[in-house]
Parts: sequence; C-alpha cells; structure tokens
Amino acid sequence: MEQCLQLKNGLKLFVESTEQPSIVPWLLGSFASLKGNQNVLEFCAGNGAASLWCVDNGFRGNILLLDQRANALQLAEKTIDQNHLSAIKTICSSVETFRSSEKFDCILCNPPFFSESFISKDDDLRAIRHEGGLTLDELCMSSAMSLKQKGHFYLCHTPSRLSEIILSLDKNKFEI
Repeated sequence: MEQCLQLKNGLKLFVESTEQPSIVPWLLGSFASLKGNQNVLEFCAGNGAASLWCVDNGFRGNILLLDQRANALQLAEKTIDQNHLSAIKTICSSVETFRSSEKFDCILCNPPFFSESFISKDDDLRAIRHEGGLTLDELCMSSAMSLKQKGHFYLCHTPSRLSEIILSLDKNKFEI
C-alpha cells in the first residue's frame, strides 16, 4: 500500500504506507549543494526521496536513482511519472555491481546504517537499515569509481560509525 506526500513546493512523492517517512532523505537533499545541470547519481535511492527533495527545491539537472529493490524503484517511477520529471531515470542494481561509463558530478547516498550486529526481524526493514551485502568500503569504492574528478559525495550515516567512515573515505582517496 502506498501514500502520496506533497512536498513544500508542490512535488508529489509516493512512499510505502507501511514505512514512516524518515527525516534522513530530507536532510541529505537539503545538505547537498546541487547546481545547474549537473549529473547526479543517488545510491541506495529507495523511492528517490533525497533527489526528489532537491528537485522540489529547484534542481533541474539529470538524476539517476539506483537501488536493488525493484518495489522501492516502482514508487520512484510513479513519482517521476506523476510529476513529469523526464530528467530522472531509475536503474535496479546493487551498488557493488553497478558500473557506468558515465561519470557523475555528485553522488547522494543514504545507505543502510547498521552492521550485522543489529539485525531487524522484518525483511523490508532489514533491507533498508542493515548493510547486508553492501559494506562501507564497497560503497566508498563504487562512489570513487563513479564520480568525476572534483565531484562531490554526500553521505548520510550514523555518527557511531564515524571513524570507520573516515578510514574508508581516506582509503578511497576522498577528502572530507
């Protein structure tokens, strides 16, 4: 079951009614400094809420939403269709297997936060909250391979893993 949320500037966003809308995509979308007609990739996009928040705030570049959960991307596609957003595309793939000849100006990512030590019993919650097959190192490596030189990687993550995040970013030649 799905519900439709109206964003502040009129964009309609479709979300799963069983999920409580999280503040995290709004924070990520508000923090990201997207300009002009940049090419943006959103890893672990789900329904695309972070990117769609940027669009609702005036961003008009190209966006590719990537998630391995087809049901989440169906909600993103419904939002894209209902709002006539032809500059947004979706691809169903895991981050660690995604390869593109195109390099992106920005990558947004709200990945699963928790390592395997905190496992949700619900399958849907486990998919969006726990690392599973995607590790932090794989995420940073895939981001480094997908970004243009001097591109920006916006990551929203839990502070409890900050030291691990810094090490992984450094290992993949990112500057904080």
